[in-house]
Amino acid sequence: AGADGQTSVNKLLKFSSTNPALERALGFLTERVSSNAEKALVRQALQQMSRGPPPPDDADEPVDDEPGADFTVVVDSPFFQAADSVFIAAAGGKVKGPAKAQLADVKESDPLDAPNNLLLSFYPQKAGAYAAGIVAQARPGLVHDIRTITLDAAVTVPKIPTTIEFRAPARQTIVQEIPLQNATDEDWKFTGNVQGSRAFSGPKTLEVPAGGTAHYPITYAPSWVGEEKAKLVLKQAKSSDSFEYQLEGSAEEPLAEDHVVLQCHAREPHRHIFQLKGGPKPTTYTVEADLPFVSGANEVQVPGNKTVDFPLTFTPALGGKYTGAVTFKSAQGTFIWWTVEVHVESPLADQAIDMQTVARKACSAGITLVNPLDEEIAFDVVCEGDGVSGPARFALPPAGEATYELMYAPLISKTHRGSVAFLNDRVGEFWYQLNLDATPAPPLTLAPFACAVGAQVSTKVTIENPLPQEIELAGSSSGPTFVVPETTVVAPYQAVEVEVTYVPSELDADQTATVKLAHEALGEYEYVCTGRGTRPGVMDEHRPSALVGDPQSYMFNFRNPFDAPIDVDVALEEDAAYPGALQLILRRPSLRLPPPRP
Repeated sequence: AGADGQTSVNKLLKFSSTNPALERALGFLTERVSSNAEKALVRQALQQMSRGPPPPDDADEPVDDEPGADFTVVVDSPFFQAADSVFIAAAGGKVKGPAKAQLADVKESDPLDAPNNLLLSFYPQKAGAYAAGIVAQARPGLVHDIRTITLDAAVTVPKIPTTIEFRAPARQTIVQEIPLQNATDEDWKFTGNVQGSRAFSGPKTLEVPAGGTAHYPITYAPSWVGEEKAKLVLKQAKSSDSFEYQLEGSAEEPLAEDHVVLQCHAREPHRHIFQLKGGPKPTTYTVEADLPFVSGANEVQVPGNKTVDFPLTFTPALGGKYTGAVTFKSAQGTFIWWTVEVHVESPLADQAIDMQTVARKACSAGITLVNPLDEEIAFDVVCEGDGVSGPARFALPPAGEATYELMYAPLISKTHRGSVAFLNDRVGEFWYQLNLDATPAPPLTLAPFACAVGAQVSTKVTIENPLPQEIELAGSSSGPTFVVPETTVVAPYQAVEVEVTYVPSELDADQTATVKLAHEALGEYEYVCTGRGTRPGVMDEHRPSALVGDPQSYMFNFRNPFDAPIDVDVALEEDAAYPGALQLILRRPSLRLPPPRP
């Protein structure tokens, strides 16, 4: 029996009215008797014995009075199902059974309960081989009639149309594996046959172990852009089982053969070899490059199935990083290409220029360039280095020369290097190394301060911020008599006035200190301050106020300006026009004041 993956299969098992095996056994026993007369008697006796005693009176009547007997049926496989009994007609009756048991398809016209017919149902779970044994034994009446039938069933996987799609760039290879599962106890061996397109290929044979899984690899390797179709047939060697797959491939434009990275110097040629692999036939390629500084032959011939080394020369005029492509095109429309990345270092410096100045003071240097061409050329100028600046464009007259003025205005003191480069697509790159040295700016001396002891006096200094970001100056003083704000904020490209205050602490003596305003990017501003304290005089005026008839208190501070304690007598002088209008609220008219805290 066979099945192709259906849920179940029904067959009619048709029994013979005779038992061929029993008949052969009776014949064998009869042949052992030598007398012909005795043979007939022995045969009759054996047949009578094999039929057994007559059925009891209450036994079931034969079907349609047809002579025969009921047989009990036993099936030893859970995958096969049948009725528990079947009626088998006796030989010589109306029912003409087959000469031996056989399976037949179930037809709509077949009566399923007819004599000698047993409906057999097969329920496979998966593809593979199934075996079963059926035993039919006669009930009383033919007690010695036992029939054994062996069934073998093979279940195959249904043939479902399967399409596998492939997509890959031309000249690339991709592999798709097809899993094959063997649920039987025998090893399988498949033969593979790919028909249609040479872009698809696979192994000729594949073995799948019993109870295991194997994968059949399909390789798709398109030679050029286009659509490809093929058919794969996998056939099992020991059976008629086969699997068919429709293969559809779509080849896109090819990827770059490689990404070439070159390191070179400006104005120096660099040679690189491209390896061209030939196809089955000789091919002539034209050469294209989208980088302006590539030179070489315009075309190259590549013999069939050979590799040709093709040189190209890269001579960039300017330093920098460049990206592009080199493409080889054939007359048939195919092409091979590479992506190229060129890292160009600037040429060696044409000259070194020394520039030295003090911080926040500008100096200049002149650079003379000569134009060898009979037409005007213009350079893009790139200045590098803190404080280095100059015009961004510089033009030279035809067959003439001109001097470029370079400025150096450092903000902070340091020794460092910079550069100035002149760039032109036609004549290339020229650059000069700058050896820069900025020395600290000398401190500024402010005009002398003079102030009565106990009072204070101020002056202002201007700080400019030439930077594009806001800065915060940190203020400090080397002595307590001169004071500046701890922090001062200056907006971008703005100027601010910072107040320097002198608070004398001695009489008739010169006091000096250094005041600094500093920022890491703007540098340090240093001021030398000198002041002298004079004898106290009339201090700043105070104007207390009160409502008429409503007393109010008023306080003002008096600070000891000296570095030692002093005794102070406090006296109030009234205006004679307003006696008693002001009064001192002090317990003692004399006070000792300590020096200010450091």
